[in-house]
Amino acid sequence: MAKALVQLDGRVAQIVANGEEFPVHSDLQWINADETITTRHTWNGASFDSPPAPEPEVKRVSSDSLADLLVTKGVISRTDVDGL
Repeated sequence: MAKALVQLDGRVAQIVANGEEFPVHSDLQWINADETITTRHTWNGASFDSPPAPEPEVKRVSSDSLADLLVTKGVISRTDVDGL
C-alpha cells in the first residue's frame, strides 16, 4: 500500500510508501492508494480518477508542403501557388 498526498483541488502531489508520510499543511491530505496511482491521477473525494489520455501529437508542416498537398488534391492550382 502507498499514500498519495492530495491537494485541495484533487491533484496528487506526491506518492510515498506507507509509513513514510510526513506532516503537511491542512490544505493537503494523505489518502491510501495502491501502487498503480501516479501523480497524473486526481482524487474526486471518494476514489482516484484515471489520468487524462495524452493529447495527440500535432504534426507541423511548412507552407510549401501545405501548398503542395492542396495542389495534389486539386483544391488549388500550381498557378495559384506561384502567384502567392
